[in-house]
Amino acid sequence: MSRIVEVDLEARTITVERRAEGGVQVLKTSLPCLITMLENTNEMRFANLPAMIHAAAYPVRKWSKEDAGVEDLNKIGLKGSPTVVSKVFGPTPRSEKVEMLDLETSNLRDVSLNLIQKIFTRHPTLESDLLMKELT
Repeated sequence: MSRIVEVDLEARTITVERRAEGGVQVLKTSLPCLITMLENTNEMRFANLPAMIHAAAYPVRKWSKEDAGVEDLNKIGLKGSPTVVSKVFGPTPRSEKVEMLDLETSNLRDVSLNLIQKIFTRHPTLESDLLMKELT
């Protein structure tokens, strides 16, 4: 997440922003929930010396499965995490090479029209799909 927009404790909801390829997505979910934040989304704050000493002396609370109210051991730990990675792979390399367009010997309009024509040639239904979207 990139920003917490709102926390509504009465309605038990949280609204956050997430950076996405096309911009920013606004997401809302119920509490309790777990969110992860991107690096550098908040300024580091440091406590003053008396607060640091108090924190260092503060006892760490440890919870057991009984403290958490867990009866079924298959719902916690490694057994309780059903995530299985079956395969890890990288994208397959493309066979076609990058085409460089020379703007020094051509004008921008000709290069643009040529590029659009190449896109429509490579994707034959794209032009009709775009026209149909425009009509609806």
